[in-house]
Amino acid sequence: MTFHELRHTHASFLLSKDITIQCVSERLGHADVNITLSVYAHLLDKKRNIETSKALTELNKL
Repeated sequence: MTFHELRHTHASFLLSKDITIQCVSERLGHADVNITLSVYAHLLDKKRNIETSKALTELNKL
């Protein structure tokens, strides 16, 4: 496994454990969170769907 693959696995693992994108971005040393988002956005699709469902559930309670 190359260093880059290990770094990518590290970031992917943290995101899968609900570590914020901001924290992962800082750990990777990215100058801007948008860099991190552009690389790892595909991993956040499932979380986005879950969060949307939770938001709609809460809004429906109103």
